[in-house]
Amino acid sequence: MKKLKITKNTIRAGISIDNEGNFVFDWKVDDSYNDIVKLVEHTGGTFNKDDIMYIYAYMFYPNADNKHINKFRSALKDELEDSSIFYSEDISDFVGAGVLHIEEYISFKEIGATINIASTKLNTSLLDLISSHISDNLPGYHVSLELVKRMYEGVQFDSEKSLSALLDTGRYSEGRARKQVEFTVRKFEELKKTKTMFEIKRFIPKELRVGFSNFLYFEREEHRTLYEALQDTVVLVYDDIYTSGSTVNEIISYIKSIHNNNKLVVFVLLSDTLQSA
Repeated sequence: MKKLKITKNTIRAGISIDNEGNFVFDWKVDDSYNDIVKLVEHTGGTFNKDDIMYIYAYMFYPNADNKHINKFRSALKDELEDSSIFYSEDISDFVGAGVLHIEEYISFKEIGATINIASTKLNTSLLDLISSHISDNLPGYHVSLELVKRMYEGVQFDSEKSLSALLDTGRYSEGRARKQVEFTVRKFEELKKTKTMFEIKRFIPKELRVGFSNFLYFEREEHRTLYEALQDTVVLVYDDIYTSGSTVNEIISYIKSIHNNNKLVVFVLLSDTLQSA
């Protein structure tokens, strides 16, 4: 690994950025309140919501610069294999160490099935890496199921639900919130014409995403049949980055619509909102 020159503008320790824009993973020292994510200090945790245990491996550090957080989130999503930004061994260690947090709350041996969203990227995605590390830790036999995203025309949007979510933030007047929702409706209708796959990240602010539903399903009939047959099984639902929670909520809603006879556990690698859920 090449030696990186660190400047005074570098975010120190944990996960930082060097003068060339590369992310640096320091596994030995956390010495600054400006970290994007702490690595040495344990920031993972769990909480329960609707009788489901949520586990998160890392959390964005509260004092981190929002620009740095957004840059890191975007890079994880879209530039994972760019060696000018990430070193592959750092990312693998980051994901692998994060996945091991699951064992702190539930034994891998107890997990009988996993559910995630199928990646649509041609190159290796963050979700692909998480899947690989989870699979390496699970028992020899387990059921692995994938959901896929629907096209825009198959997705539903509840404007009143989104309006309520915006108003609950306390940041919007009713008039401003209604204008934001009306803009979202227009944008959604235009995207339906594109005949492309639904992407929830296209819609901001994140709070209004709660209005979208019916955007995931088992495309492969055998996967639905397998889930229908699962009873009294620990099912691990996992995703990469938890922002608004809408994607995880939709996964849970969809599989519960099939039946609610399994024990669901949710794992996300990185969170910026779980602590306040």
